[in-house]
Amino acid sequence: MKAVVVGASRGLGRGILEAMDGAVGISRTSGSDAREPEVAVDTLRRHQPDVLVIVAGAVPELRPLHEHTWESFSLNFEFDVKIAFEWSRAALTTPLSPGTRIIMISSGAALRGSTLSAGYSGAKASQRFIAATAQSDSDRLGLGLGFTTVFPTITPHGEVGRESLNIHAAQAGKTVAEYLGAAVLTPEIAGREILKLASMEEPAAEYVLTGDGLRLL
Repeated sequence: MKAVVVGASRGLGRGILEAMDGAVGISRTSGSDAREPEVAVDTLRRHQPDVLVIVAGAVPELRPLHEHTWESFSLNFEFDVKIAFEWSRAALTTPLSPGTRIIMISSGAALRGSTLSAGYSGAKASQRFIAATAQSDSDRLGLGLGFTTVFPTITPHGEVGRESLNIHAAQAGKTVAEYLGAAVLTPEIAGREILKLASMEEPAAEYVLTGDGLRLL
């Protein structure tokens, strides 16, 4: 299996990269700006992956809506959404071989919203719609690509989760451990489950990813 992981330097992305033996990782630490369209096109043309995993994004600024500026509010649109758009478009236009699997790692915040950052929730929901639209385009054009969106639950093993868990737990009147529950999503679990998903012959369009693994949305 030839894989490219976009956003592979930390957190769940790092776990996914390590689980996919020999995968190519794209990250800021590698000197690549994943938002640039030529990076997406050149990478896919060079490596022709069987699996493309899109994890990259920015850490949101967690503050009440009235304390945001448009620049801070739209941060995840400028990063998460643009990366999802550019790599999905590149997958459709390169084009990749029929049967290639594109896995979009969104967030549980796309499903339930967030009182901490409406901009982040909206951006992650946009990733979901990009994947669905790309699937429709692939079907219409007869490209044979498969787009799947995964919604990870909140985890302390990533900058977004670490920053927001204390606030979410306090709002719920719980400790962080109580708020998380028994099964905590780790990079290792994410890597194992995404590798399993990438190996499926006919995966579904959407999954939730928890410490207990993948489940259909």
